[in-house]
Amino acid sequence: EDKVLQGFMKKLYPKYIEKFILTTSWAINIASCIWKIKKENIISLCWRFGSEQKNNELFLDAVLHNSEDLLNWWKVFLIWSYTDDFLKKLDDLIDRKPWLKDTIVRVWFLEKKEKLYNLLSRTKIFLHTANFEWDPNIQYDAMFCGCYMISTDVANIKQNYPKKYSLFYKVRDELWLYNSLKQWIKINNKLKEKDYINIQKYCLKNFTWQKSLKELTDKLWSFQ
Repeated sequence: EDKVLQGFMKKLYPKYIEKFILTTSWAINIASCIWKIKKENIISLCWRFGSEQKNNELFLDAVLHNSEDLLNWWKVFLIWSYTDDFLKKLDDLIDRKPWLKDTIVRVWFLEKKEKLYNLLSRTKIFLHTANFEWDPNIQYDAMFCGCYMISTDVANIKQNYPKKYSLFYKVRDELWLYNSLKQWIKINNKLKEKDYINIQKYCLKNFTWQKSLKELTDKLWSFQ
């Protein structure tokens, strides 16, 4: 799934250099969501809130310890499941900054991909705050739905997401996250609908299952 690991394995086992095939995950291609991108001032985070791996608490800390004014006129959607500890921390943030109660929305688990994609198609910025990852599926979902990505520099997100529409920061760097988010919110007004469509086009060109598995399927077909 990772170009760096693929290169490492080829050097380690040069005799089998042709055996290492690069495959990535991909977005689910839902035809009804293609070109149906109507963006609103929404920032989304997704999956397992309270997990050390995902570290979504980093966003809460960034807002708690800095001015929350950057979120004026924005909504923040928290999509998927939450631990009790995470909810306690979120409640503490809202107790200290009560107006955020209407800004941060607990979406909970979305079972159907269409519902997730409909929400992400309205999202302008997708935050990915993980401490460690391995080819997270959500990056392809966000890409398919035309989201600008702000992410920790983990896994292979940086090598796969279009550079023009992504920003990366250090793991556990709360201030960098805050400044990156603030920076992009200011830039946001310069983006046009075609920019978000371009992100989706990039995904369709590079990260459908037909593209991601092409080298493998070509080899399989050669045995027919």
